[in-house]
Amino acid sequence: MENSSIITLQLSFFGDYSQQDKSTSFIISLLQVLKEDNFLPQSIQNKSINPANGEVTKSDIISLDSPSTNWKIVLMNNRIDFNYVRTNQSDPAKGLDTLIVEGIKNIERVLTILNIPSSPTIGNRLAVNVQTIIEGLPDEDINKIGKKIITAPTSQYESSLYEDWSASVNKQIHCDINKHKKEIVNHILEIEKIVNVNKDSEKGNKAILVHNDINTIPQNSNPRFTKEDFISFIKLETVKAFIQNSITEISENKYEK
Repeated sequence: MENSSIITLQLSFFGDYSQQDKSTSFIISLLQVLKEDNFLPQSIQNKSINPANGEVTKSDIISLDSPSTNWKIVLMNNRIDFNYVRTNQSDPAKGLDTLIVEGIKNIERVLTILNIPSSPTIGNRLAVNVQTIIEGLPDEDINKIGKKIITAPTSQYESSLYEDWSASVNKQIHCDINKHKKEIVNHILEIEKIVNVNKDSEKGNKAILVHNDINTIPQNSNPRFTKEDFISFIKLETVKAFIQNSITEISENKYEK
């Protein structure tokens, strides 16, 4: 019988955070608000080279890891990521609602103490990324799902199942972030057959990886989002329904061809 579990969740708040203080005192402040979950800090200097003139740009990245909760928070110059990774498959799987609650808790604690010299509007894009693995399906059924999802590109593929397959689609909708903000949002869905390697099988088990990427369009880069907007976006029923319905319909093969 098939079962699905979330293996990664990423909540991203894009903006210009290059002026954020990254001193030791700020890192200590972060650790104070995150002390309940025993986050450990790491400061990394990132270097990038402009290929046009060879100029090297340096930026500081703050990474905070909580091994006990599998959460990592990464503060960069252009985005802040709140990442959950299920590092051990023997750990109990967490549902989407539970992970959203945990993610919002981290967002509230971190974004509250940012001290960027600007207005409360500090973000220009929002994103929710979820990777889910669907296991327990026979290999033939996985190949049949691939055949149903992907139209044969040439006549040579019409009479047989695909041994390996992947697909990616995107649709855009108008979405109410709150009562005052309506945004165009990408709903990107990527699906692929994978080999999920585990200790019980030398060859590994075949599975389906489903990646939902829901984000406000990058074409609009005006700073306009607050912490409250970010949280509202994550909690939207349309966002959760899109993620949950895609998993259900793929695993149970309920969608129409």
